Amino acid sequence: MLSASNASGSTTADLTFQVQEVQTVDAAGIDQKLAAKIEAIEDISDMIEEPAKAKSFGDWMIWMVHRAHLDDPTLTDFDFSNLHMPRGDLEERIAPKLAKAMAWNTNIQTLSLVNSNLQKAEGVVLAQSLKTNKTLLHLNLENNCLDSASVKDLATNLMENPSSKIETLRVAQQKQVGNSFGRPVEEAFGHLLEKNEAILRLGFFCSDAHWRNLIDRAVLRNNDFARRRRKRNMGEEEASRSAAMSAR
Repeated sequence: MLSASNASGSTTADLTFQVQEVQTVDAAGIDQKLAAKIEAIEDISDMIEEPAKAKSFGDWMIWMVHRAHLDDPTLTDFDFSNLHMPRGDLEERIAPKLAKAMAWNTNIQTLSLVNSNLQKAEGVVLAQSLKTNKTLLHLNLENNCLDSASVKDLATNLMENPSSKIETLRVAQQKQVGNSFGRPVEEAFGHLLEKNEAILRLGFFCSDAHWRNLIDRAVLRNNDFARRRRKRNMGEEEASRSAAMSAR
């Protein structure tokens, strides 16, 4: 209660104060309190409701990446194409965390990071994760900030993963080097395709005639293998249906 008086008289009034919490958002547009809440979740069943992408872009990215980190079984298509991720040295809960998560994620089949500001440091981490990933089918990293070394790492680590299921791999047109990755990178992709029988589509420019020819022939070989597998599977399915009908 507040009282006041003067020569004309006096008066009293009740004052009510309300404390309103101020939402803290840093320069990258991330609500740090919400981000901490998301990061604390250890079970995907406890995941909070999806933040509004248009309203809280950074929060939505952190929410999406944490789903990948927790290996959300409903998240099979991860698409940040044309969405600008903050650099890893400025925000470790998005690009660096996503790159690491792909080492143990068993549900994401398509990872689309076209023009997403993926940096070479995270490219190296992602390459290391691909050494153990057994689920990913389609990977598109075109038009980012990878350098020759990180692109080469992708090839060498995939070559060491006999269980890789990647069918589509696209790394062309990086902003720092364009399509000129250099002969060592072209050689690494050549050796990868010699050994790998899963890759059916490759977005990679090769200027060296020898390695380009080897890569082209390997892709044709892999597609031929894939056609034969489909034909064989169709035959087995037809045989199973015929056997089931005969048994009736």
